[in-house]
Amino acid sequence: MYLEIKESGQNSILESGKNQVINLFYTYESLNSCSCSDAGLFMIELSEQPIADYTIQLDSNHPEVYTNKFSLTFMEEEMQLIRDKKTNRLILTGNSGVLSPNVSVRV
Repeated sequence: MYLEIKESGQNSILESGKNQVINLFYTYESLNSCSCSDAGLFMIELSEQPIADYTIQLDSNHPEVYTNKFSLTFMEEEMQLIRDKKTNRLILTGNSGVLSPNVSVRV
């Protein structure tokens, strides 16, 4: 699997001058809120090292992007992470279209 992080996406999630690991994962909204929804979403957590549960490294134009086995189920072979200029949202896309219209970032 390959994740291309467009420059607009890199500029919005990474702090300049810091070596940061991107942990990209899929989670269910109901785990993060009081919602009764079963819809899932992709999230990014930035860290200095890979988080213990995220041991699978994705090929990427960013040096270090990790995920877990569960999240691979919802990913595609070729993906892009872009920043939408109109809405200022991070969008994860694949060959089939939009995988996540609003990727959250935790620092």
